[in-house]
Amino acid sequence: MAENLIANGNFWDGFNGYTKDGISYELKTYDRFFDYCEFKGNSQRWSRFYTYFKDGTKFVAGKTYRIGFWGRSDNSNSIYIGCNDGPLTFSLTPQWKWYESEYVSTLDQAISIINPDTTNTVCISGIWIQLGNDLIVPEVSPYIETIEMHTHRINLDSSQIEQGSSVGGVFGVTYSNLKNPGSNNLFSVQLRSRNIYEIPTANREVEIIGDFTGFKVYITEYDSDKKSIANSGWLNNPKFKVRNDTRYISLLIANSSHSTITPSQFISRGGGTHNE
Repeated sequence: MAENLIANGNFWDGFNGYTKDGISYELKTYDRFFDYCEFKGNSQRWSRFYTYFKDGTKFVAGKTYRIGFWGRSDNSNSIYIGCNDGPLTFSLTPQWKWYESEYVSTLDQAISIINPDTTNTVCISGIWIQLGNDLIVPEVSPYIETIEMHTHRINLDSSQIEQGSSVGGVFGVTYSNLKNPGSNNLFSVQLRSRNIYEIPTANREVEIIGDFTGFKVYITEYDSDKKSIANSGWLNNPKFKVRNDTRYISLLIANSSHSTITPSQFISRGGGTHNE
């Protein structure tokens, strides 16, 4: 998979790495499930926020890139991404959707994300820019898929796990090297499920299949409108009961000791092929 040239495209490290220029913005988290930036213009200059690539460089005129992101807007606004002169235009919808397109830079310039609307906001997450024009595999997934469970079992596979974080730290960090400054121990590290799971109404008990020795799980429960109504706290037992009005759940998985964990380590023990 090609490298993402953006350092904080998921906003898991807040607004670090970005500078605002004539916009109003708010960083939001959807019920611990994904982070995004909601913003609008305020009629000053370019009404944009901008960033550089993680090595400190910017677009190079004449080079081909591919730009992708998750976006939505209640008012179906458009946003522009690229250089100030000749950016790509994306028309958004009220539903989260993945957008991507080829982009040939017109200038040696920083990356601009522009919403010229001074009244209506747009939302963006998972910004990805790579060299060349190969298709992008998104690394963050606002509602990438809702899985309807026909039984009470969830069998996780690698396609359902996305980047993690250290517990107490930011998302998107390297898994193995963040330490608690107080104890000098490694922070526990957590992984997030890519999907939300629709619970069968006839069965309130859910089980996650696999060897969970050394792991714990955090379940967030949602009602029929996908609004958070309960959370479990950290559980050592991957078998649990949900509320009667719960229709969906999402998952966080963490190691239960101060040791390292990678997605592949979890998958090799925690799950195999998804079979719901």
